[in-house]
Amino acid sequence: MKKTLRFIFLGIFFILASVHMLQAQRIRGALFAGTNVSQIDGDNLYGFHKWGANLGAGVIVPLNKKSTFFASMELLYSQKGSYEEFSPVDTGASPYYKATLNYAQIPFLLFYEDHKIVSGGIGFAWSRLVGVDEIEGGRQTASSVESSIFKKNDFSIMVDVRFRLYKQLKFNARYEYSLAPIGTKIYPVDGPVTLKNNVLTLRLIWVFNEKISEEALNDKR
Repeated sequence: MKKTLRFIFLGIFFILASVHMLQAQRIRGALFAGTNVSQIDGDNLYGFHKWGANLGAGVIVPLNKKSTFFASMELLYSQKGSYEEFSPVDTGASPYYKATLNYAQIPFLLFYEDHKIVSGGIGFAWSRLVGVDEIEGGRQTASSVESSIFKKNDFSIMVDVRFRLYKQLKFNARYEYSLAPIGTKIYPVDGPVTLKNNVLTLRLIWVFNEKISEEALNDKR
């Protein structure tokens, strides 16, 4: 996991350095900081009770001269999972269940922006599992990245909305859902059940090079 986190931070540095070197061009940079609120569909628990980090950087490229269509790529550290504090049967164990799935994630999205205020986009993401922390009945399990419960790759679809708060600062709400199962669990009654990540992301975005990018586009008209 340490090697993967080092890779993420090096990737973020490379993105920001590239934007700085190309500041007279169309490319924009962005920093992301916020939280995921998630659940795992299929684990017999219900509700978005698991909170986790969503941090990283990305690049944004205008696709037309009016700066209304954009493409973006991000490099993120994203925590997903499931959480239930109390057991259906009072056993005194707390938490009853907690799964923290740490991912290195690369989303690709296409956006439409209206009057430089609000934008909406859709896309997909590839996530690589870099860490697992699972508790059942108040006890740590043997689950790990190498175990067979959770798959190492998660492919998901995304819907994204962004609102400009002040100049380069934006608020972002994103919904993400796994396209394929992220793992399988066996329950006494239900038998084998497939699992999928179900995630709502709330975060702030700081955009770099936005004004210069628009000037570069205007010069090419």
